[in-house]
This record gives sequence, C-alpha cells and structure tokens, in this order.
Amino acid sequence: MQKDILDAFFKQTEIVIYDTEFTTWEGAMERGWSGENEHRELVQIAAQRINLQTQVVVGSFEVLVQPVVNPQLSEYFIDLTHVT
Repeated sequence: MQKDILDAFFKQTEIVIYDTEFTTWEGAMERGWSGENEHRELVQIAAQRINLQTQVVVGSFEVLVQPVVNPQLSEYFIDLTHVT
C-alpha cells in the first residue's frame, strides 16, 4: 500500500506550494502570541502551481483577508510582509 502511494507521488508532474501570513507584532513569536490583543489572524493566502519537469510556475493564486479582532495591522507586520 505505502509503495503504491509513493509511486503515485513521484509520477506527479506538478506540485502546489502554498504560503500564509497572519497578524503579528514585534516579539510576539517569542511571547507565544500571549501579549494583550495578540490574536493570530489570517491575512494572506498564496499558492503557486509548478511544473516539476520545466520548473515553471503554471498558475498562481493570492487573496488578502481582512482581520476581524485586530483589523489595524501593526507596523512590524507591514514592514515584514509589505501587506498593508
């Protein structure tokens, strides 16, 4: 069974790589987002579909999400991600 899954995986001609961004503040990671009003909220979802044989991006997707708990993005987050 496991060999069949691996065989199918390695026959793939394309992969999708995705990335997400969520709200943050300076030092939040070290604090475990435990500071006052430090709620991690999704802000951006992005993905690229890549042809494994040619290594060419054949499709992409990006969407921004308005945070609800902290709709005002921190300057730290803006400097880090360039999302405004």
